[in-house]
Amino acid sequence: MFSQYYIDKAPSSNGSFEIHVDTCMNLPVFVNRTYLGFFGSYQEAKAAALKHHAEVCACPLCCE
Repeated sequence: MFSQYYIDKAPSSNGSFEIHVDTCMNLPVFVNRTYLGFFGSYQEAKAAALKHHAEVCACPLCCE
């Protein structure tokens, strides 16, 4: 299933940037997130995110 993916603009406490789907309850407000794109899986979204950030991680609520 395809979803819209976003990444936090600010890193988490461990220094990585968290990836979310558009329906996530932990999705940051608009000004605190960056749109990654429309992907068929978290792995595809992660590949896109790694082009912009060295450390990324999956949101435990929506991507694992």
